[in-house]
Amino acid sequence: MADRVLIIEDEADLAELMALYLRRHGCEVTLAPSGRDGMNALRAMKPDLIVLDIGLPDSDGMEICREIRRLSDVPIIFVTCRRDADDIRDGLSLGADDYVTKPFDPAELVARVQGHLRKRGVLRTLEHQEPPIWSDGRLVIDFGRMEIRAGGRAERLFTKEMQLLKFLVQHPNRVFGLDELFESVWGLDSDSDTKTVYAHIHNLRRKLERNLGLPDRIVTIRGIGYKWVAE
Repeated sequence: MADRVLIIEDEADLAELMALYLRRHGCEVTLAPSGRDGMNALRAMKPDLIVLDIGLPDSDGMEICREIRRLSDVPIIFVTCRRDADDIRDGLSLGADDYVTKPFDPAELVARVQGHLRKRGVLRTLEHQEPPIWSDGRLVIDFGRMEIRAGGRAERLFTKEMQLLKFLVQHPNRVFGLDELFESVWGLDSDSDTKTVYAHIHNLRRKLERNLGLPDRIVTIRGIGYKWVAE
C-alpha cells in the first residue's frame, strides 16, 4: 500500500511540484491549499506524513501543527521561509518532526519524507519488543504514554522527542555528534540539518533538566555533540 502524504501549502505551483516528486517515488499525495482544508483532509484520509507550510492564507501553520498534535502523532515536516534558529525551535517545540527552508530542492524533500516514513515503520515494529518504561529512581520515562515524570510533575513528549530520548537512553554515556543523531533518529544521512537536532535537544532539556543553565542529563560535549548521563 502506498504511503499517504498530505501537503498543506497555498502556493499552487510549489504544491504541485512537491506532489509530482513524491508521486514519482510511490507516494499517494493529497493537496490542501489552506489550514481548514488541511484539517478536513487529515480527518478524512489519515495520512502517514504531513508537509505543512508555516505561512497559510487562513491561519498560522504553527497553530495548525498544534491542532494536528491534538488529534494525531503523524510525522510533520514544516516548510518555511524562516531561517532563524529561534523560529525553527519554536516550530519544532509544537510537535513538528523536521523542516525544510524555502527555496529547497524537491529531491531533498523526498529524501526527508522517505526517511521519516522508513523510521516510523521501523519504530512501529519495535514498539512491542522493548520495555515501555525507563527509570533511575528520580526520573521516570514512560515511552508507552510518551511522558516524563519527575518530582511530582509530568511532561508530555512529542514523537520525535521520544525517539531522540529513547536513542540517548539506550546508549548511556556515549557521545554522539549532531549528524550521527540525525541519521540514527531521523533516518537520514549526510543531508542532515543540525538545527533540527539542536532544537529538539533544547526542547527536551526544558522538560528534563532541573537547571537549564547546568544540564546534567543531556550534556553538551563541546565541539563533539551530546551524551546521556546515566546516574
